Amino acid sequence: MTYTRFTTDGSLSEGLAGLAVFLYWSALAAGRIALAVVGDRLAPARLFDLSVFATLGSALGFWVLPPPFAALLALPCLGAALSVFVPVLLYLTTRRIGSAAAPRAIGYQVAAGMIGGASLPVAVGLLMQWIDVAALGPCLVTMAAVLSGLHVASTRPLGSRRQARQLFR
Repeated sequence: MTYTRFTTDGSLSEGLAGLAVFLYWSALAAGRIALAVVGDRLAPARLFDLSVFATLGSALGFWVLPPPFAALLALPCLGAALSVFVPVLLYLTTRRIGSAAAPRAIGYQVAAGMIGGASLPVAVGLLMQWIDVAALGPCLVTMAAVLSGLHVASTRPLGSRRQARQLFR
C-alpha cells in the first residue's frame, strides 16, 4: 500500500518508493533481531510502551511529513516500532494474568491479530480505492491511536489478577 501511495500520486519515483518499502521491512527485521540480542536487558513493559507510542508518532509522521521524509524516515521508524510489539505483548501476557490463564489469552491475542491482519489491509485498500491513496496516512494514524488507547486502557488495574484470570477461563 505504501508503494502505491507514493507512486500513484507521483510524489516519489518507483525506485525511491521501493527503497522505502525495503527500509520498512528491514527495520522490522532489525528490530526483532535487536530484541533477541538485547531484549533481556530492557524492561519489557517500558519497551512495550515505547513500541505503542512510537507507532503512533511514526504513523503521524507518515501522514504529515512530505513524501520523501515520510517514505525514508517515518516508514522505517514505523517498522522498527512495530517490530517488538507482538513478541513483547505475548511475553507480558503471562506476567499480567498468570501462567494458568496465559495460553487461552495468548490464543485470543493471536486470533485477534489474524483477523486484524486479514481484514484491516483489505478495508484500508478499499478505502484508498474509494477515496484516494492519500487516505492511507489517516488510516494508519487512526489504527495507531486505537492501539494506543487500548494499551492505556489495558494498563489500568482490573481490580485484581484474579479478575483478569477469570476472563480467560
